Amino acid sequence: MPLPKTLLQKYPAINFVETGTFQGEGVVFASQYDYKAIHSIEADFNMARDAKDKFRDYPRVNIWQGKSENVLPSVIEHLQGSITFWLDAHMESNLTATNCPILKELACITPLLTDRKVNVLIDDWRLMSTDLREKILLYVSKLLGKVKSGFEDTHIASADIFWFTYRP
Repeated sequence: MPLPKTLLQKYPAINFVETGTFQGEGVVFASQYDYKAIHSIEADFNMARDAKDKFRDYPRVNIWQGKSENVLPSVIEHLQGSITFWLDAHMESNLTATNCPILKELACITPLLTDRKVNVLIDDWRLMSTDLREKILLYVSKLLGKVKSGFEDTHIASADIFWFTYRP
């Protein structure tokens, strides 16, 4: 599913981080906006190599290779300011807590929910098992309880994207 243009316009950020580069559609889409930096993480070595080649002339774009839950902390460490996360590092059609890195990715993002604006968009909601959806909703609801005043919006858009925003 393509990134929701209305959400990106409503909740602008300085940085864009995508998990799951695939063929680079998310990077191309994000390049249309004024992000200072665009980071995309791809687990597959060959796909990451191809993406690095494809975007070599895009100075704002950085392609990282590795599992998103392992690389995401390094990417985040280098970023200053607000961040939009597009979590799409999964390919299976029946996504579960065991074969989908979403919960691990959220755990990497959680420490940011203190001092900076963060937008989190999770793709392929319709493909996730009920168990995984419940775990994500429980995780986010716990976050809401801890930092409730900062959460501006939580929503399921088009039955395929779950998203929330945090504003300190």
